[in-house]
Amino acid sequence: MTLDEISELNRHGGLRDASVEFDPFSLEWVVDVCDTGGTRHALTDARGARVGFVDDTTATVTLAAHLNCPIRCTGLLRSVD
Repeated sequence: MTLDEISELNRHGGLRDASVEFDPFSLEWVVDVCDTGGTRHALTDARGARVGFVDDTTATVTLAAHLNCPIRCTGLLRSVD
């Protein structure tokens, strides 16, 4: 689903939550949304290719501007020396 399609679904109350996860294969942060029926949908571009973000903050800020559902961020542990 494109961001426009996800936004439209959100406007009609069709989203339960969204998740931002690190994809170790693409080395990007990817987004999935879950509709009220429990089906997960990946954020894609107009051609159907998965959209990736450079970091979790960019992905979360982008989602927050378009959605009003809980956003979970998982998939990468950070350590600070």
